[in-house]
Amino acid sequence: MMLPSLWLRWRVGRRQLRLGTMLPDFLDLTVTCLEAGQSFEAALQRVTDEMREAHPVLALELTIVQREMAFGASPHRAIRNFADRSGLEVVRTLATFVEQAQKYGCSMTESLRTHADMLRDLREQRAEELAQKAAVKILFPTLLFIFPPILITLAGPAVIEFREKLMPESTFEAPSQGS
Repeated sequence: MMLPSLWLRWRVGRRQLRLGTMLPDFLDLTVTCLEAGQSFEAALQRVTDEMREAHPVLALELTIVQREMAFGASPHRAIRNFADRSGLEVVRTLATFVEQAQKYGCSMTESLRTHADMLRDLREQRAEELAQKAAVKILFPTLLFIFPPILITLAGPAVIEFREKLMPESTFEAPSQGS
């Protein structure tokens, strides 16, 4: 009964992880297009087309964002809907950056570049955390499966020799058969 919900939770987590690792690449390409003079909508279209092969999951979500914008939603509203669908807080932050850049007229390229740097730092921290967890996870199998055979191999001959020195073989006489 719990198996479908566990499977679904696992799939959602895997999809969120994939989307989270793809976002810095998306933001870098978007910044490049914006610096080249394209509008945000044109940059989004171009980046989506470029990412179809490398990151199909993100490209599908970006296609949905483009369609929402074509139907009249503002860019930050379409990205916020993407954040609601994906459940990623970093996408919600991206929507806030886009909204504030459009609202206050500041450079969207600078805010997107800052967000991409922040996401890259998060990805690096996550990798370091997983590496530290791996050291702890490998400790118990090492102690359980590797250490005992090494101990037996190294200490075994010494224990046998020590036993022989302490208990020399006594001469064993066979009982005589009496009359």
